Amino acid sequence: MDIIFDRTYVHGTTNLDVRRCFGFNGARLAVIESYVSECHSGFDAQAVAGWNGPGPFQITNNYLEGAAEYIAFGGADPVVYGVNLIPSDIEIRGNYIAKPMTWKGSPWLVKNLIEFKSGGRVLIDGNVLENSIQDAQAGYAFALWSVNQPGSNCSWCATFDVTIQNNLIRNVAAGFNLAGKDYRTESPLLRRVTVRNNVIFGMANPQIGGIGRMFQVADGVVSDLTVEHNTFFTPNGSTFVFGDVGYPNLVKRNNLMGGGQLQLFSAAGVGSAVWNAAAGPGSAFLGNVVALAPAGSYPAGNGYPGSYDAVGLAGGGTAALSVSASLNDIGLSSNSPYKGQATDGKDPGADVTAIASATANVKQQ
Repeated sequence: MDIIFDRTYVHGTTNLDVRRCFGFNGARLAVIESYVSECHSGFDAQAVAGWNGPGPFQITNNYLEGAAEYIAFGGADPVVYGVNLIPSDIEIRGNYIAKPMTWKGSPWLVKNLIEFKSGGRVLIDGNVLENSIQDAQAGYAFALWSVNQPGSNCSWCATFDVTIQNNLIRNVAAGFNLAGKDYRTESPLLRRVTVRNNVIFGMANPQIGGIGRMFQVADGVVSDLTVEHNTFFTPNGSTFVFGDVGYPNLVKRNNLMGGGQLQLFSAAGVGSAVWNAAAGPGSAFLGNVVALAPAGSYPAGNGYPGSYDAVGLAGGGTAALSVSASLNDIGLSSNSPYKGQATDGKDPGADVTAIASATANVKQQ
């Protein structure tokens, strides 16, 4: 198709349903440098959604509002018969993605920020995302899974090869919900997901509320999941919750994280017992700094400061949970005992300079 929407204003109105501002059901489609707002409904509504096009798709340098999700791929049968179609080669870069706080408690169906039920070779890089509200769902910033939508005929539908990096995420009820598949139908598992060099500020703070769960991984074994060099703290939830056992190539490395109640949690218990049950061949939990976790109950090879102050953040301990902290605040100070202690010789947590550079041209409202 080769259609590009460039510097386009697409919008609904304050009080009326607009279910989909862009439907990406074609080939070689892009929306760039555009303003997309008031995409809301009492049913699922998105700023950009697609299920019946092969890609490639480009969504770059936009302002986006969508009530159910800002961006969603999959969730319905592709109808190009004879082709095992999966939306693929998707670039989501440099966008400002924000739910108006006035949508909390509104008649609109409000769910997550970005959701994939089917999609391959996806890059989500250098975006600013904020205000994911617990409403019709838990308000995760990202929901990734492989779904042959119940009762449908897409047994090949899957999500795979997803990279989420260099994003600044603020004021969200929860972080990442990763499900291997919808257990009710046949489909391949979610696989090869990398979450690298992201910062989350103010998760589940009093303004936004929510469960404060950073990573939930369940419903079928997700393979090849790498979470490294991120910075995120939670005030009341768990950092990692697992619902299955034996995840191959499960890598949690060099993150700056923690807080809440339980840092590693599953039916196996808490701490090392959880990791030993969840981690399959090729897995590693190393070089992390996990605040408020008791060292004796958690895997060796990581740091376990007993307070946020003991982490040594440049902005002090209060920066760990603040929604208004700056990127400079959330990096390690020169006096931090964890400075340079990652397994690669760098600081644990995100490279805040790289995130600042990646998001420097995002047009924030």
